[in-house]
Amino acid sequence: MAGYFLLARVWRYLRRYNMYEEEEKDIRCCPECGEEVERCDMNWTYDCHGITMRLLCWRCWNRIMEEKGYDGEEYSEYDECIDYEY
Repeated sequence: MAGYFLLARVWRYLRRYNMYEEEEKDIRCCPECGEEVERCDMNWTYDCHGITMRLLCWRCWNRIMEEKGYDGEEYSEYDECIDYEY
């Protein structure tokens, strides 16, 4: 009988702190390779000015960032297409 009360007490503790349920995983698709990975296994790439660009898996991130050090094409303020009256 004492074992039953102990089990009930443990069950209430686990229910209170949601330790008996598995956490829902945030699965996303890498736009570069198409592999489905967890969000915690992904990292943002940066363009040539340090602005965040894409969310990629670690394998693609390492490959892209090791090549040039940034993602995408290099650009400057002259590449922007803003009207002269702006």
